[in-house]
Amino acid sequence: MQRRLGLQGVMWSIIGRDWKLPAAEIAATVLSRVKAGDIICLHDGRGTLENPDIAESVEAVRRIFRR
Repeated sequence: MQRRLGLQGVMWSIIGRDWKLPAAEIAATVLSRVKAGDIICLHDGRGTLENPDIAESVEAVRRIFRR
């Protein structure tokens, strides 16, 4: 499908494991490994819940990008 649409695929270089960790651990995981040019993979929900609680992921983003 990518070729058909003329798109280029990319992959992440750091995964925050935000589907199972609290915000502080997500941020620590990312910040301990990140370097210029990395692509950070975070999620907008946990599991397949209809209305997932994304508070931990949102708080992790605040902690990661506060610098």
